[in-house]
Formats: sequence, structure tokens, C-alpha cells
Amino acid sequence: DPCSALCGRGLIFIDKTDIRHVPTFIGDPSSCKDCERCVAGCPGLAITLVDSRNNAEMPVVTIPYEFTRETIQQRDEVVVEDTEGHELGKFEVVNVHSRPFTDRTLIVQVQAPKSIASKIAGIRVQESSITRPLDQYVEHITDDTIICRCERVTAGEIRSLIRQGYRDMNELKIVTRAGMGSCGAKTCNTMIHRLFLEQGISMGEIADHTKRPLFIEVPLGIFAGASAESEGDK
Repeated sequence: DPCSALCGRGLIFIDKTDIRHVPTFIGDPSSCKDCERCVAGCPGLAITLVDSRNNAEMPVVTIPYEFTRETIQQRDEVVVEDTEGHELGKFEVVNVHSRPFTDRTLIVQVQAPKSIASKIAGIRVQESSITRPLDQYVEHITDDTIICRCERVTAGEIRSLIRQGYRDMNELKIVTRAGMGSCGAKTCNTMIHRLFLEQGISMGEIADHTKRPLFIEVPLGIFAGASAESEGDK
């Protein structure tokens, strides 16, 4: 896996049976030479360094940061969070730098109390108020949006029929041809359901498409990768 391979000293361990496990440092404080390859190179931004060698009570925490340099500077105050997005505190940035071996990944360092240093996983990049749900629904699908790309049916056409009382997906298919294309309604079906919900129609009021079988008979051996020649049937 890429995370443990980044450490030339073999100090990072990840369970080989599942690389989704959290990387674990298996050395001692003197083993790590603070090259920061693990922090900057881990593709999942899953590694931080906690260095308490110079200050045991307020260690320096090294965090990967993949936004532009202009968005963070030394002496900025930033909110740090744990792996679940819970706020751990607000601390001053003591250093921002990059390494020549990284692909635009910055290294940000903050000093934090020992009690929370090892829990720090990232930096909040926007105010929490921005992510709160809006009081009103925001319509993303305008009337001229193409819902069925195979048959070029717009959201406005579907909305008009829904407002006229159509509740059967098969009827919508007959009237507009939405769902008759070569994809077999794989792309438009979900979007039409959303249009129903936007109009206040519950899923229980809707009759769904009739599911059609494959329109070409296909031997099961094809799905298994077997050829007619290998089966002795030329």
C-alpha cells in the first residue's frame, strides 16, 4: 500500500488484509527523522505527525493540506477537527511549507495540547454555517434540462405531465418516449422520480416502469468469458 511504502525506515504499519485500516506508527521518537514523506504523500491524507520532542505538553502537529498557499499563512488561527469532523479547538499556524517530492500538497503545522494532538486529522476550511441545510428547497433541475438523453426529453415536458395528473412511469414513457432509449431508462428513471418528489408526489403514488428483459438472447457462457470454440461448438 502507498502509505506504508512511503516510509524508508518501515515505521508505518497498515493491516495487509484491509488497507482501509488507519496507518500506525510502530517506531519510537528517535526512529523518525521527520522527513514528512508520509504526511505529504499519503493519497488519503490519513497521516499526521505529532512531535513532542521539544515540548511534551504542546507538541507540534503536522497536517497535510491540499488547498492553495494563499488560503493559509503562518500565524493564521485555524480550527482543527478529528476524523469525524468534530471541532477540537482553534490554534495558531506555526509553519506552512512544502516538500520538493510532493504534488502541490502543503505541510501545515500547529501546536496543540497533548490531550488532543493525536486526535487532530485536518483543518476546517470553511465556516460550519456554510454547510447547514437551507430553509428553502433549491431547484437544480430547470425546465430545459434534458432528462432523457436518448430521446431528448426535457424536465419541463415531464413536469407538465405530472401536473396534469400522470402517475404511471409507463404512461410518461408512451407520451414522451422517456425511457425508450438504448440505455433502458438507466439514466432518466431516477431523475424522473426526483421530479415527482419535487411536485410533492410520494413514491407510493407512482407506478414504476415495467422491467424489460434483455432484448437479445445471450448465452450464459458469454458472461463467463467462454467462447464457442472453447466449448467445442464452432
